Amino acid sequence: MSAGAFLSTSLPPHSNKYTRGSLLVLAGSSRYFGAGVLAAQAAARSGAGYVTLATPGSAAAAAARAHLLTVPVFEAKDCEGTFAPDALDDIVATIKHYDAIILGCGITVSASSAKFVACVIHHAVLRGLPLLLDADALNILAQQPGLLPVRPTNQQPTAPLNQQPAQSSSQPADSRTNAYPAQQLTLPVNSSAQENTPVVLTPHAGELKRLLAAYGLDDADDGRQLAQILEAVVVAKGHRTRVSGPAGSDSGSGLDPSSNSNSNSKGSILMSAATPALATAGTGDVLSGIIGALLAQRLLPFEAAQTGVELHSRAGSLAAEHVGEHSVIATDVIDALPGAFKQFVL
Repeated sequence: MSAGAFLSTSLPPHSNKYTRGSLLVLAGSSRYFGAGVLAAQAAARSGAGYVTLATPGSAAAAAARAHLLTVPVFEAKDCEGTFAPDALDDIVATIKHYDAIILGCGITVSASSAKFVACVIHHAVLRGLPLLLDADALNILAQQPGLLPVRPTNQQPTAPLNQQPAQSSSQPADSRTNAYPAQQLTLPVNSSAQENTPVVLTPHAGELKRLLAAYGLDDADDGRQLAQILEAVVVAKGHRTRVSGPAGSDSGSGLDPSSNSNSNSKGSILMSAATPALATAGTGDVLSGIIGALLAQRLLPFEAAQTGVELHSRAGSLAAEHVGEHSVIATDVIDALPGAFKQFVL
């Protein structure tokens, strides 16, 4: 089903919370517990029937209070404020119950979180489970590009796998962590598991630059080359966000023509300019929640990404109309999502 048809179709009368899609959000830390809260709340507002936030123990109580019972919070084992490596057993046991995963918002970059990210990616790929990587999961991927199989090209990943960790997207510019050992995904390149695993990356400009360097790509790439070598969908966030997919991705999702986006190459689309009101902390986490919810509802990755960006942009504009451009915060965008969805009815 196209995104346009999906959004304009009423829910089946026999729907239940599981048929509407279940989403696992692996996010947050003691320092940035709000990142996971924002992603999970946005996902719940974007139609996913059952959303669970799994967050480190030191962040769980604050996250649960912030949710006010809207979304269940799973308390994962904690190591210095982020996910502990031994949290993996409990997480892996639950993964099979979900239709999609969001990984990375606010988890910080450390040896512990790197091991956690490596294991989650591994199990998601093995299960062919739709996976959205954002924020510090992307920084860890830039540190360890072998975590995702790469389509063979003339360009090879050039970043040393034992180099200093990438800067956390959640941390100040002068905050760095110690080096941690590299992890390598033990699946063959172009394995059937990778081919069947929808992966969406949502980097902002700084994260994209680190990923391009890690994979030896031109630093002027706008995400299209990265999408090709990873066979993934790349949402290069900015004033005009570009959504790119691997060869053969459909750049026509059946959206309302008023979405005003430009498809200027097969498998890549330059979205219309978003309101500058979205240039505030936490709105990237909201976008991840929207796209993750659409993945859980079984939209194809390219359609989920394009539709998510459009919904996010419209919700930002509606929030700006309500409170003024200068006053918009991330929760205003979540509150405006119902209005954005209504605009999509064809």
